[in-house]
Amino acid sequence: MAGELLNQTLPLLVTSFLAVAIGVYALYRRLFSGKTSGTALVLATSVWSISYTMGMVSTELQYKSFWFLTKVACDTLASTSLLLYVMDFLKTKELDLKRKLLLWLPLLFALAFLFTNYLHQMVFTSMRVDPRNA
Repeated sequence: MAGELLNQTLPLLVTSFLAVAIGVYALYRRLFSGKTSGTALVLATSVWSISYTMGMVSTELQYKSFWFLTKVACDTLASTSLLLYVMDFLKTKELDLKRKLLLWLPLLFALAFLFTNYLHQMVFTSMRVDPRNA
């Protein structure tokens, strides 16, 4: 029993530690071009790896769905951050602030769509209609 628990938790702990360490390092040592998008890319990848491992270890469906939604949200964040990081690395000057914000809009819509249903299920666990007030 203890060996099974160690086999399940040790990779989770190592992955979580490495992901948090890489994310903190990228946050504090932003010395490369494309600082903001590169840091967002590293942090999104770190949170993605944590949510992936937590989703694999979770036993209940509610927790598995939460970690899956977090993983999908990090996927969308990482893809947008990678695009902006490559554009900053190639030193393309065509993107001004309005266009960069326009690139982030689909991400925000995707996150709102993903988590709206989940938050509604958390708040409204049981819906009841009172027939007397009809």
